[in-house]
Amino acid sequence: MNMFLYLGGIFFVIVMIGAQFMINPPAGYCPPGWTPPTAAGNTPACTTGVDYTWQEMIRTPQFWLLWITYFAGCSAGFLIIMNTVNIWQSFSILSLAPKFPTIPGEIYLDIITKGTTAVMAISVVNALGRIIWGKVSDSIGRKNTLYVMFLYGGVVMLSLNWLTSFPLFLFGVMSVGFCFGGFLGLYPAVTADYFGTKHMGVNYGCMFMAYGVAGLFGPWIAPKLMRIVQEVPFETLVAGVVTTKTYAAGNYIASFIIAGVMCLASILLVWIVKPPAAKKD
Repeated sequence: MNMFLYLGGIFFVIVMIGAQFMINPPAGYCPPGWTPPTAAGNTPACTTGVDYTWQEMIRTPQFWLLWITYFAGCSAGFLIIMNTVNIWQSFSILSLAPKFPTIPGEIYLDIITKGTTAVMAISVVNALGRIIWGKVSDSIGRKNTLYVMFLYGGVVMLSLNWLTSFPLFLFGVMSVGFCFGGFLGLYPAVTADYFGTKHMGVNYGCMFMAYGVAGLFGPWIAPKLMRIVQEVPFETLVAGVVTTKTYAAGNYIASFIIAGVMCLASILLVWIVKPPAAKKD
């Protein structure tokens, strides 16, 4: 609790100080020497030229199609981020169970250590994904970038059940985390592209609700659909004493399939989405 108290204080001070330096640019402002790109192919221009209020935005089919795709991508990301250690434990323990009647304590500790390492690696690529995928989208367009992200993330999710060695598992979960970061970096720009920048604060708040709902759905679906395969005994230290406990190792393939299919289906939804028509006065 002390940690949360310190972090809260730090965030409060930094945000309050930083907010004093924030000034909105004048209407129509562009950096000197920069001309907004025109729309090309399947990529909207920097904005549609129309600023939707949030009430107008949520009445468009474009908003809900984009909201669903955002939800799908974030659900896959949350599924992995919130269950990485448990998934890795099941993979490892099931592979070791035929060799050891009881998993030795040092081996179990190594399993936990690798699971924690995977979590830390995901956090790094999650941050990098926001920058790298954003740069990619500036080069090839928002839609093309979303196609690549959803295809990449969907294929990895469908393959994850077979990525059982630690290097392959690490590649799989880092790939999902990398895409997850990209969704968070890309959808604010997508929202501005389709619905304008004037009401961007509240508009993206509505779009960002997909992230919140995914934060409930993604972590829940994995343990909910997990099928226990084997109860495996393992050694661990409790108050300095070696104790034998039992781990219920499970199969997560059902949740992997659901998340993977959701990502692949989002490719079609992104393809369907077109910039909304100009508002009628």
